[in-house]
Amino acid sequence: MACATREDQHRLWTQGLMQCFNLTGGHYSSIDAIHLINNAAICFSGSRDRYLNVWNLANLNAANPDSVREACVKSIQAHKGWIWSISSCNSTICTGSWDTTVKLWDAGKDMTETLSLKGKSAVLCTVLLPDILTVGSFDSSVAIYDPRTGYSSIAQLHCHSKPVLCMAVDDKYIITGSEDKKIAIYDRAAGKLFETIELQSLVKSMLLKWNHLWAGDGKGNLHLINAQSFKPVSVRILHTHVRILMYIHEK
Repeated sequence: MACATREDQHRLWTQGLMQCFNLTGGHYSSIDAIHLINNAAICFSGSRDRYLNVWNLANLNAANPDSVREACVKSIQAHKGWIWSISSCNSTICTGSWDTTVKLWDAGKDMTETLSLKGKSAVLCTVLLPDILTVGSFDSSVAIYDPRTGYSSIAQLHCHSKPVLCMAVDDKYIITGSEDKKIAIYDRAAGKLFETIELQSLVKSMLLKWNHLWAGDGKGNLHLINAQSFKPVSVRILHTHVRILMYIHEK
């Protein structure tokens, strides 16, 4: 399966089977958050202009230049500060901002705002699952809410000494990366810090997939860590820094 997937990806990138579109005109300031849903057919972008845009990528057509302009199907003035994080669970879209709020939107009801949670510091990362919402902040804390009880606040984690920049969550762990150059692994069942991994640079992005943790740092390194033993597997130099790691699930 792994070999077949690799071959499929190699064919896509080397045989001209992919198209490149520049989604211009949707924002007038820097875009700091991107999120894909519906098998990458819908894209959400969050910007320093405070707007959350919805793009229908299925409508893009290389033969029709107007399709790029028409791809932006909705633009919402979502926050009063920079939008720094977008995550989702089913049809619920979650945005986090430097205005210290986390907002939830119903993608199935024309992006109606359903909830706003006010924090104490700028929101830098969020993860939304059916049983948990985790919010990483500039003040180095992680707030935990329970969607099953109306997003009641259930815990506040303090595993870092500097801002929490990225996060990955599953049924066992809450894993956070910080400007303090550390990855903290919090055991959800035990309710305590399980392990800390220290890197040589700040941890800017992470992805938890295929029993591995992928972490991008401020020096452009991509770290591969075994998500069962949490032992390093390999390191690859990719860019000057790795700001966002994305994964598209193919149904």
